[in-house]
Amino acid sequence: MTFRHLSTLLVALLCTVASAAERPNILFILIDDMGWMDIACQGNEHVHTPHVNRLASEGIRFTDAYAAAPVCSPTRAAIVTGLAPARLHITNHLPHQDRFTPEDSKLLPAPMKDHLDLDYTTIAERLKADGGYATAFIGKWHLYCNKDHQFAPQHQGYDINIGGCSFGGPRTFFDPYRIDFLQDRKEGEYLPDRLADETIQFIRQQQKKDEPFFVSLFNYTVH
Repeated sequence: MTFRHLSTLLVALLCTVASAAERPNILFILIDDMGWMDIACQGNEHVHTPHVNRLASEGIRFTDAYAAAPVCSPTRAAIVTGLAPARLHITNHLPHQDRFTPEDSKLLPAPMKDHLDLDYTTIAERLKADGGYATAFIGKWHLYCNKDHQFAPQHQGYDINIGGCSFGGPRTFFDPYRIDFLQDRKEGEYLPDRLADETIQFIRQQQKKDEPFFVSLFNYTVH
């Protein structure tokens, strides 16, 4: 999906939500670093993904699109804001250290920031302000590098943050995870299962309330 098309898609989504008589609940699932042929409906004959196949057959597939970036941090920044990675000054994974470009090179990479600025309006902030949505972020954020968490999801429009921190990957995929904003629960529990459970719990809690919800489930796998 091109940068312009991504921005247009997000704007269209927000306008639809604002004008609809009933505000739809939104569940956004992002799989980390998945190849375009990693699932069966894309032609993979070795990995069985029946539930994803059903989503593809009964929903909408974007078969002629471009990703905003080939790696995790700029992709997430583009999805969250609807802006191109170059505009956000996040064009590689964080923290990025260029160890290969000679100092006297005629072509130098553009300077990169080590976080997603709070000045940018996120989709969560728009949904909260314009639609009265309850918002939650669950999983991998990876849009800052420091440990004071001032750029964490709870400061970017999300009411609840579970597991979203500076980590590009977990220390382990089994409890105890040692991930910021994710409490240990059951020794040996698999991280994707835990994040799915947290998402289900949030949705069930919101069903008891008279307000729509927007939950982003950004998995640490299959990174």
